[in-house]
Amino acid sequence: MDDFYCLIKLVKKKIEFYFIKNKSNAGIYNYPICFTGFTVNLLTVLIQSHELINFLSIDHWLYLGQELFKIEVAIFSGQEYIQK
Repeated sequence: MDDFYCLIKLVKKKIEFYFIKNKSNAGIYNYPICFTGFTVNLLTVLIQSHELINFLSIDHWLYLGQELFKIEVAIFSGQEYIQK
């Protein structure tokens, strides 16, 4: 299990990606790291530039790729996006 989790939201055609440390292993409270962008391409460039993202497992990366694809489809088609 990763020490971090990610929350993805679509707010008025803007993608918000939150990178949050699990509370179970924290003695010190850490604030979430937030990335925002209007396209998935821009967002992935921003995410890759941060060193903490290297702590995610391959399985987690694959899941995030699926979610980013779904959010891009939701933006293109004008649908609502809910992360699963």
